[in-house]
Amino acid sequence: MDSTGPETTQKIASTPLPFDASNGFYRWLPLIVLIFAIAYGWLLAALTPQALGSVHWLSSLETGLPQDLMALVRQVFIGGILAFALLFNLAVVFMLQRPGLAWLSVFMAGVLHCQLVLEQFGLWFIWPDQPQYNALLHISLPLCLIALCEFTPHFLPLGRRSRRIIHVISLLAFLHLLATPVNISGVGEASFLGLALAGGAFILLVVLSQIRQHVLARYYGLAFLAILVGAVISFLHTTGWAPSTSFAESAFFLGAAAGSVILTTGAASLLSSAGAASANDSRGLPGYDPALTERQDQQQRLMLEVENGLARNSMWLEYQPKVRIRDAKVRSVEA
Repeated sequence: MDSTGPETTQKIASTPLPFDASNGFYRWLPLIVLIFAIAYGWLLAALTPQALGSVHWLSSLETGLPQDLMALVRQVFIGGILAFALLFNLAVVFMLQRPGLAWLSVFMAGVLHCQLVLEQFGLWFIWPDQPQYNALLHISLPLCLIALCEFTPHFLPLGRRSRRIIHVISLLAFLHLLATPVNISGVGEASFLGLALAGGAFILLVVLSQIRQHVLARYYGLAFLAILVGAVISFLHTTGWAPSTSFAESAFFLGAAAGSVILTTGAASLLSSAGAASANDSRGLPGYDPALTERQDQQQRLMLEVENGLARNSMWLEYQPKVRIRDAKVRSVEA
């Protein structure tokens, strides 16, 4: 792992962020990727639906009304939470004028499509006459991995080596997305699962290496833990190792929504406390400086130590006023 000492933090702070407003192309990169993925999936579904192949874990899904009213209510509730997380993130992106946070919106859009497919709600209500849209999981799943990887360097102060590794994982996921219509040996669900596990493990190691030094890593670690717990519960439910309950069926989507809300809230609060402009100011936010946040944390810890010392009577304040003596001969003397 990269060093997170003061020198490295200062070096990272002096380097422009990949999605800073000064970099014109990267400012709109999340939106470009999302539009490309939607257009690419629409083209494949409309022109060559047979090229998408079959998704093994969707072979048992059939068009039809959910079994009971509670299942329908649960599906609508989960979809509403995901949509709220997506809209909340978009609102923060526009209010704070931080386009890099839009990668989280790309992630939520992919998760929302996965929920519509795996919960059968999309096939039953939104696209009942277009079952090939279910097979677009080949696109939405790599899109989730790309968005999570590209969001990490924007949210955490990473070294050059860590950023390169994460970008390589993101590039491999993008190549996997492009190879969807082509029957290439070795490229499929197993290869994507291995890539996703490798990328998630590396991001988790990066977060754990910085969780004591950076407040941002704590937000990210909590959000990543919510997503991971949801994914594990869903995996155990799919394999039959966990009881079949409504919570287990929707655990991954609940975890993804909770993680998105945590990341968006953390980014908004930290960016606002790092010298953000007032609400009625038309200027954009200044560039995020990890070194400034670290100094603010040190000042807060020092103030807490002083307050605790005063409360325990192990520290006290002495006030020594200056006395000025004036007379006709001496203008002023300080004692």
